[in-house]
Amino acid sequence: SSGINAEWPLRPGFETPSRPMENLRIGFLGAGNMTQAIAGGMIAAGVVKPAQISASARTEGGLDGVRKMGVSGSNDNLEVVRDNNVIVLSVKPHILPGVLEEVKECFRVGQLVISVVNMTTNKQIEDMIGKRCTPRRDPTCTLYMWGCAAVYNV
Repeated sequence: SSGINAEWPLRPGFETPSRPMENLRIGFLGAGNMTQAIAGGMIAAGVVKPAQISASARTEGGLDGVRKMGVSGSNDNLEVVRDNNVIVLSVKPHILPGVLEEVKECFRVGQLVISVVNMTTNKQIEDMIGKRCTPRRDPTCTLYMWGCAAVYNV
């Protein structure tokens, strides 16, 4: 269980949007604890609806947690990259090179790529994607967890 609780109090001063960002489609490459925490926080905050999020995992069992949240799950990384305008890299560091090799041709101009992968530099991700990216760091981009992520504009 990810520990996601819709009644979880948002940090003081944080305002929930009046309506979810309807055109936003977020795809997570990876469906583990980090994905569940970020997606759960975005859903709980009212930023997006579960139907606007999808995630991929290598096994059906790996998708159980996100599916319990109402998020669609797939074993097809290519589908997740093709069908979403924001891609969150949320896999273990040793798995990232294989995943990016598989999907790198699917990234398109204007697609936002966010990495929460530990021990991986901006340069390493840019080299793996094989396209020029504009990295940006935003320590507040995760809504549920206090953390840091690197954001790339492909």
